[in-house]
Amino acid sequence: MPNFDIIQKEIKELLRKKLVNGKILLQDCKLIDENSRRSPSYSDPLYVPFYYHLGKFIKPKSVLSLSFNLGLLEKCFFMSCLETEYFLAFHQTDKNVYFSNRMGFYNIRQSYKKDFDFFTGNMKNDDFHDRIGKRKWDAIFINEEKNYDYILYMLEVSWEYLSDDGCIIIDNALDLKPVKQAYLAFADSVGVKPNFFETRYGTGILFK
Repeated sequence: MPNFDIIQKEIKELLRKKLVNGKILLQDCKLIDENSRRSPSYSDPLYVPFYYHLGKFIKPKSVLSLSFNLGLLEKCFFMSCLETEYFLAFHQTDKNVYFSNRMGFYNIRQSYKKDFDFFTGNMKNDDFHDRIGKRKWDAIFINEEKNYDYILYMLEVSWEYLSDDGCIIIDNALDLKPVKQAYLAFADSVGVKPNFFETRYGTGILFK
């Protein structure tokens, strides 16, 4: 298991120096609205750069994203993590929201050239579990603004399919109350330390 205290100290120092920001890391990405490049979150050195720096310290062979949209955070992670051999991206189906994976595919391919699969569906259906249950995952990314029960379920599913010494990375872990509550409750239920990084929205990481 990686030493979280060392990782936290190193990343904190890298973020403090502000040597890179979202404008640099995402300059080759496609966005739904180009005006978003001028948004505070886009340029915040405590947001997107965190994922770029995290990829320097954890080296998962297999990565699962349970919140795939434009793939911006994952793209930045793969810019520095070159060890990943397989990436699976999942998007929760919502009949009321149009979704196209074309931009996300394009963005991921700017930094990740190895095996990459994508699928949509319902996380509570058997076909979802059949698909992600084909292997154990070394790193699982969650980035949702959902209610307590939904986040808790995502964490439970992630833990079930996480490899030994694997990790779950969850955004909004300090900024959104339902996410934080679910994160803390789940960590307590499995008896692991709920680690936090002080990023724009607060990022949590659980090591199995």
